[in-house]
Amino acid sequence: MAEQNISFSPVMLKATGPSFENLPTKENPPAPQGGGVPVWTPQDYTTVSQVGSKVAVGNISSVSIIDNKTFVWVNGLLYSYDINQNSVDFFKVFSGGGSFSGNMHYLRSKAYGNELALSNGNDGSERVRFVNFSEDLNVATVYSYSAAIAQYKAFNIGVDVSDKYYARGSNPANSSSGSVYIQDKNLNSVRTINCPPYGQVTYANGVTGTINPRGFGSTCALYGDTIFIGAYTSGSIPGSSITSQMGLVFAYDIITGNQLGIIYSLTNISDAKFGKDIFISGDNLVISTGKTGRTFVYDANTMTWKKSIIPNTTAYDNAQMSAYGNYCVISFPYHTGGGIAYVYNINTGALLASMTPDTTTENFGWSNYIFEDKITVASANGIYVYRLS
Repeated sequence: MAEQNISFSPVMLKATGPSFENLPTKENPPAPQGGGVPVWTPQDYTTVSQVGSKVAVGNISSVSIIDNKTFVWVNGLLYSYDINQNSVDFFKVFSGGGSFSGNMHYLRSKAYGNELALSNGNDGSERVRFVNFSEDLNVATVYSYSAAIAQYKAFNIGVDVSDKYYARGSNPANSSSGSVYIQDKNLNSVRTINCPPYGQVTYANGVTGTINPRGFGSTCALYGDTIFIGAYTSGSIPGSSITSQMGLVFAYDIITGNQLGIIYSLTNISDAKFGKDIFISGDNLVISTGKTGRTFVYDANTMTWKKSIIPNTTAYDNAQMSAYGNYCVISFPYHTGGGIAYVYNINTGALLASMTPDTTTENFGWSNYIFEDKITVASANGIYVYRLS
């Protein structure tokens, strides 16, 4: 469906919340107990260069980065790639969990400190894993969560890890009944947040509208004692006649369980899928649309809109986004030529670089991840590693 040019303001329900002053951010995380990732100072970069050549590691599911290693999730196996030495180290953490062929772009992985959060999509019996690595990243403890297929049936299962919490979603078949489960670092249950009901809400600008949350828990992002939860297949939004999968992002106070706000899509296009990816970058809340890759930057404290990033591509659908520091990476596996990935400055919206694959049949951009000055982009048959400089 063609995009309609209408104007409406980004608003949310209850734009108030706790103070976030002096809380850790992703640029300045507290060192995990026993050591961990050192504090890194963000910089302004001008170029992106590839590190080594593509590493062929099979059917890529999802990628993430800890310190100087890229972790690659391939059909239930976890590999590590040493970015400094430009070598591949096989690192088997777990096996099984089913084949991800055809659903790779729905997989989730996030990193914080020396930990990974992984989710399987809709294949296999164990849906979510949290991996805690030793300081040298050579020993891992894995916490696995299994559930009935009815609970974890949908493709996207949101996961995140922070200095205080583990978060995992449950999103049955993109229905209106998802949940997010939050635990502390001792694996004690802290809060369960359930999908809000269909009904009328009043937004901050006085506009009333009907929300129809769907896919609640398909993505999530932790920020201090607040969690942002994506429901990217939700229906209509204020000011638009489109009712198909526009997407919503909800904010909740983890301590009280109170809802702090609702943010809706700024892209008035059918099946926009706002909330397909959510990242916290410092005090920025970065939210992308899965349909067009359009990405929106908000103040994570107030949930007010700051910047829109609009990639120059018509290769819509299954866009992937990750963010860290002053930059985000948006990739399109179906772009002409085998896929493409863009690096943007999230403060200015400026395009820093474009990356493309070696061949035209790779679906380059199935997933991507940025951490400090390192970027990994996955294709259907290998990974590419880059450095900002």
